[in-house]
Amino acid sequence: MANIVHTEIRESIDRLVENRNIRALFKTWETLRNNDPERLPSYDRFAPSHEPGMSDQLMVLVPGGDDFHYRFYGRGIATQAGFDMTGKSTADFDSEVGRWFQSKYRDALALGRPIYTAHNALHASAIVSWERLILPVEGPEGAPWIVCYNEPLDSKSDLYDGILAASLDGIALFRPRFEKDRLVDLDIVAVNRSAVEIVGRPEAELVGHSLREIVPDLKGFEVYERVWTTGKGERFESEQPMLGKTLNVSVGRAAGKLIVTFADITEIREAQAQLEHQHNELLYTNETLREQAGMLVDLAEDKSRAESEARRAGRFVEQLLEAVPLPLFYRLRDGCLGLVNSSYAALYGRMPDEITGHPLAELLPRDLVARIDAMDETLYSAPDTVQTYETDLSFPHAQDRRFVMNKAAIRGDTDAVTGVLGTLVDVTERHHLAQELERLATTDPLTGLFNRRVLLSRASEMVERVRRYDREASIVMLDIDHFKAINDELGHDIGDQVLIRLAEVVRGTLRKAGDLVARVGGEEFAILLPETGIKGAMVLAERLRVAIEESEVATPAGPRRITASFGVATINGGDTSVDTAMKRADEALYQAKEAGRNRVTRAAA
Repeated sequence: MANIVHTEIRESIDRLVENRNIRALFKTWETLRNNDPERLPSYDRFAPSHEPGMSDQLMVLVPGGDDFHYRFYGRGIATQAGFDMTGKSTADFDSEVGRWFQSKYRDALALGRPIYTAHNALHASAIVSWERLILPVEGPEGAPWIVCYNEPLDSKSDLYDGILAASLDGIALFRPRFEKDRLVDLDIVAVNRSAVEIVGRPEAELVGHSLREIVPDLKGFEVYERVWTTGKGERFESEQPMLGKTLNVSVGRAAGKLIVTFADITEIREAQAQLEHQHNELLYTNETLREQAGMLVDLAEDKSRAESEARRAGRFVEQLLEAVPLPLFYRLRDGCLGLVNSSYAALYGRMPDEITGHPLAELLPRDLVARIDAMDETLYSAPDTVQTYETDLSFPHAQDRRFVMNKAAIRGDTDAVTGVLGTLVDVTERHHLAQELERLATTDPLTGLFNRRVLLSRASEMVERVRRYDREASIVMLDIDHFKAINDELGHDIGDQVLIRLAEVVRGTLRKAGDLVARVGGEEFAILLPETGIKGAMVLAERLRVAIEESEVATPAGPRRITASFGVATINGGDTSVDTAMKRADEALYQAKEAGRNRVTRAAA
């Protein structure tokens, strides 16, 4: 089943899966099975009528021969998938994915154990991938049934589609494939239109296949392994002889996947080669002009002819500059502009002759000129080098732009450096897209707080500082009280407003620059407090509890107050990872809930 990209977990589902509903259902199933190991848990405990808060995402399947019939198909699944399977069977899919569903249901019944899967959505138009928990249960008449909780894992939001569609760079989303804990390949989950155009293959030949299938002679896979292991993005250039192109590739890790962007820089590299050629032509022209000047001295009678030749040479240089499609300038060592082309003059809203001969300090801000002077001085000290760097620049008619600057020193008659020849490549849109992708990978889209990925990364660093330097640090876990009741009574829109309001209160209450707050689950938040002991953490948590209790959220039924429960724990030198400290804080939070909610509880030492 090559086109079904999936992950499967059969043990420790409650520890390895982040979805709170899946963890809750699994723990309930485990508890019932442990109470009566000889029988499967009863269907009645997991029926949609018994789980109204999850019923929209539940499916109930009854075995029938080699097939499974859908006795119940949740409205949420039908809406997200775009079709309703109530009264139908898995055979109605009549596809590879239908047969895959059947095999997983049969496995769960044969094992008598739950199975968790995360797989790509081949039939649902609005969903990239699903995660599901398959629970074998005992039906009303003693026969085995299947109750399946199904929820989108990756959905194609409007923002996601907009970024992919608007990007001029190719973007591909990869899910890692492992063998014995080693990354061996990458499965393509999604690509944008630019990626299809650059690669020259239709989307159907890319999505669902692995990177090694698409590029059998793949080189540089160690870059992807390194990015996956370290979580630090990398950028490199890749020659693709099969495509006849040079690509600038960026690889980053986010949300358990690799995001790869690539741009076709073939024309830029050709332009750079052309610039090098033109640079040599300028040197040749300069030498020609020098020889012509000598001829004028030796051949005074041919003065008029020599002047004509000089004018033609000058026009040749001017035409050469104009032929370059990128902004190009020649700056003399005294700081004045020598020759520029129209593309460069347009950055100032001028014509070339209006800025030629003027000092750069008359045209640009003083601090920007100082930066440019410093870079030019490095060329003067090493005139045989070529300088390429990326920087932010603002011109009168090109504000706040990102450029790649390419510069080389020019020598005169005596071999001394007379100035710098340079060209600019505008890469602003690519730079902004990379920044936006990084923001999406590190923040919660609803509240604007950091996400769980950033929290775990920062917390690991903090644990290491505590262990190595014997510093103080604490962690606070908080959970909105009765949040499910708010959603059920007032709707998910009001529930979202409650989450946003709580995030605003927490942000407004935190005072230390190093404190970090993140949303780690549906209504669950965590706060990292470096250089803070248990007393300070308890004081801060109580201040937060009061601030939240005093806040209000506007609802159609009038203002609604909210409360939250807190669990506080210190991070100590015995913690080998943040998991142990978070577990202590979670246990304290559970005790606060059990004691009546809207309170702060300190974890046991």
